[in-house]
Amino acid sequence: MSAIGLEALIGRETRKLKAYLDSVGVYTIGIFHTAAAGAPIPYRVLTITREECDAIFARDTIQYEDAVRRALKVPVADHLFDELTSVCYNIGTGGPAGSSFIKLINAGASPAQIRAAILAWKKPSEILPRRTAEADQFQTPYEVRLPKARSTDSAPIKIAA
Repeated sequence: MSAIGLEALIGRETRKLKAYLDSVGVYTIGIFHTAAAGAPIPYRVLTITREECDAIFARDTIQYEDAVRRALKVPVADHLFDELTSVCYNIGTGGPAGSSFIKLINAGASPAQIRAAILAWKKPSEILPRRTAEADQFQTPYEVRLPKARSTDSAPIKIAA
């Protein structure tokens, strides 16, 4: 992922240094790290440093990038790859291979068709601002506009100088 894509993903997931239960009751820590991604296994009282959080995120991100690379059969621009990895980070490494949006990208479908397929991944309903921001990121090159973490955000993400 590019630096812009990573910042957008961090904005979507947020950085939490104390373990918590996510919306479906799974212990989570860092930048939405769960046991499904490997060590460390989050538990109720686990606390990590910001440095540990960033190291875990860097390691976790690789498996999601790899899942997107395996699913794609055509080259894509950075903003597209970043958006696809962001969706994958949310739906899991198995999601991209069978997803309608990857099949449409590989088949050369129109941006409108691909956007509609991305927006179809809208459960639970509170995910819609994130998914809409991801669909916008898919359609908008970084030279035109930086992405938002969520469509309801007042401004795009900020990139450190």
